[in-house]
Amino acid sequence: EGVEEARVALTQGEAEVRCQPGQEGIGDTLVSAVEDAGFEAKLIDRGQGQDTVLLKVGGMTCGACVSSVESAVQRLPGVLRVSVNLMGGTAEVCYNGNTTGPRRIIAA
Repeated sequence: EGVEEARVALTQGEAEVRCQPGQEGIGDTLVSAVEDAGFEAKLIDRGQGQDTVLLKVGGMTCGACVSSVESAVQRLPGVLRVSVNLMGGTAEVCYNGNTTGPRRIIAA
């Protein structure tokens, strides 16, 4: 209850959890739930004021392509973090929704 979406990055050993409005303080409860399931857990970022979008990116063939995509998106005002996955052809962008949005990110 209170969780809107959860994504696990197995290779990075991380999970991203998006909470329902008003449930932003649920981080410690989530850490306890993961630990109760027998795993180590540490809250990395509370993500206040952040939105996340996962984009499919076509045409990338090498590390230079990854760097180009990351640089282009990171230059946008309001972008907090960019993670591009060459093999998966995706870019995960964490941003301040009051400053930018998916359309501006895609256009970059």
